[in-house]
Formats: sequence, C-alpha cells, structure tokens
Amino acid sequence: MKKLFLVSMIAVAAMGMIACGEDDNFDAAVTWQNESGTDVKDIRWVDENSVANATWVETVPNTDTSEQKIVTLETGRGECLDTAASPQEYEIEINGGSQSYTLTEGAAETLRITSIATKKK
Repeated sequence: MKKLFLVSMIAVAAMGMIACGEDDNFDAAVTWQNESGTDVKDIRWVDENSVANATWVETVPNTDTSEQKIVTLETGRGECLDTAASPQEYEIEINGGSQSYTLTEGAAETLRITSIATKKK
C-alpha cells in the first residue's frame, strides 16, 4: 500500500511539472517596410548563427512593404540580398536602431528596414 501511495504521489508531481512547463510556442506576424533607399530581396529573419526562421522570397522596392509572414523566433536579425546582377548579402538595421530585435508574442509587427550594411563574414 505504501508503494502504491508513493508511486501515485510521484505520478501526480510529474503531471504537475509537465502542466506548469513553459510554453515554447512563440509566434508573431512580421511585415517589412523598406526605407533603406534601395530595393532588397529575399529577406530572412535569422538567429545569431544566421539560420533562417522565415524567408520572404520577393523583391521589396524602396518605400514598399513585404507580405506578412508568421515567425517563431522571438529575438532575431534581418538579412537580405540586394537586387544587383551579382547580389550581395546584407544585414538589416531595424527601426533605425540595432540589427537585433525582439518581437512581441502574438503581435503583428511592421519592421522598418532603415538601412542595410554588407554582412560581416
């Protein structure tokens, strides 16, 4: 009887820990507003290792807006290509500040591409 009681207590404690676990399902809707002074394409929302979480496969002319996509990475950076015949990779300055940005969960956010700089290798 003591063993059954002990096993039951452990099971209840385990279920409680699972139920109180942190929710890892982050998502936010992101649109890019290009204010960089040049057309950009293939915008990517990436982590600190430049692994893409979402990609906008489109050209976004200067002063235009991209389509909206759902991203699941809370803090990231923007990267893109220019539209030259031999495109170069660029890092995006977001909202006139740093290149790293933290999104708000569940929000629809428009990130402004205020400038682009050649990607550091």
